[in-house]
Amino acid sequence: MMTGLSYATRGDCEAGIKECERARELAPDPFETAAVLACLGKAYAEAGDLSRAIPSLEQGVKLAEKVRSLQWREWFRALLAEAYFLNGQMDKGGETARQALGVCAQVGYSWGIGWSHQVLGRVGHALGAFAEAEQHLGDSLQVFGSVKAPFETGRTRLFLASLALAQDKREAAATHLSEARSLFAALRVPKYVERVESLARSMSAGG
Repeated sequence: MMTGLSYATRGDCEAGIKECERARELAPDPFETAAVLACLGKAYAEAGDLSRAIPSLEQGVKLAEKVRSLQWREWFRALLAEAYFLNGQMDKGGETARQALGVCAQVGYSWGIGWSHQVLGRVGHALGAFAEAEQHLGDSLQVFGSVKAPFETGRTRLFLASLALAQDKREAAATHLSEARSLFAALRVPKYVERVESLARSMSAGG
């Protein structure tokens, strides 16, 4: 399961999906099955297959609720919120992320707080609520920095760079892109290095 999640996150989605599907066959109990379904859903989402990502993540959330795994359930819910967002379901994505944020804040689950703020920031950006988006992404950056999560810190900086460009804040965008590229290069995540470089080329082409 974790191998599959790692592959998918790094950009090798086919291998990630294959590993997670194998993990689903081997899952010994409902608790593990919930986790596998969520990771499989994340792998599908990374591959752009949202028609399979969303049902898998929804099942993971429901099953985690049945086995009373609170933190895992809210992690899965945050992943589901991101999948809704990627599928263009902005209202549903925002509502799901806010629900996850409320529970994560209540129980002090820092990672879940960071993920939820990250999704809310992306939703806000897409809806043109730039100030709200910047607040959420700034909160996400602070949380992931505090728990020493370089990959999610890099992703958040990438989203902040995109938001800064949308507001013509080119200096801020360049700073975020530079920091994100350093993190992704150190982590050897070529998929995200390319995303940074693509956004940088877009900024340069804009004059």
